[in-house]
Amino acid sequence: MDLDLENKCALVTGGSGGIGAEIALTLAKEGCDIILVARSEAGLAQTAARIRDSSDRKITTSLCDTRDAIAIKKLSDQHHDIDIVINNAGAVPAGRLNDLTTEGIRVGWEAKVFGYLKMMECFYAKMKENERGVIINIVGMAGLRVNADVIGLTGGNAALLAMTRALGAQSPEHGIRVLGVNPSATSTERAIQLWRDQAQRELGESERWPELLKTLPFGRPAAPQDIANVVAFLASPRAGYVSGSFVNVDGGMGSRP
Repeated sequence: MDLDLENKCALVTGGSGGIGAEIALTLAKEGCDIILVARSEAGLAQTAARIRDSSDRKITTSLCDTRDAIAIKKLSDQHHDIDIVINNAGAVPAGRLNDLTTEGIRVGWEAKVFGYLKMMECFYAKMKENERGVIINIVGMAGLRVNADVIGLTGGNAALLAMTRALGAQSPEHGIRVLGVNPSATSTERAIQLWRDQAQRELGESERWPELLKTLPFGRPAAPQDIANVVAFLASPRAGYVSGSFVNVDGGMGSRP
């Protein structure tokens, strides 16, 4: 299917690796020029090189810490004609209420919750002037399946789900779509390392980490490409009547008892 994304411009935060890098690579293959945003200069360079090896699209990199509202404003001032914004940066620490500090949760929320919100504020205003645009927030299933074991993450994700739905209900008035994607456990480098550590603790051998995941749908976690494929479709005119809602890329896990 031709997604009709040729010559669109997509900005992807958290683009130095994992899901963000895969989304950027997929959108470039579909014909988008890409603006990669992250805190890691080395990671940005590596992802940019991957994209240039697989497509002939224009790739721009921009160092930006999405915990910094002023930096986000500067980023939006530098890029006036963005068709697609993918919010993907930030991680909230896992743990129960008594395992975490309020300050630790706040730091995680600064990048993911308030960072997403500031990105929406800045880029929505520009898209409103152009009367077109798509904003996709990569959030996560913990916002739907609330879990006290990850109290900060579940609370932050739930807030993002609500704000995305609210803005996405209003945004069609301005020719804009705002929506989201909820990945479940995904085999990024960071996640695999966490599973290796868990396997070492629980099974005595880090290389046995795939055994921890056998109960997942299809016997495996989602691959970053699974998420990227869905995002590319949702960003395209083929999903032109989708706004204010989320797609769960979880293999049905969210509907299990």
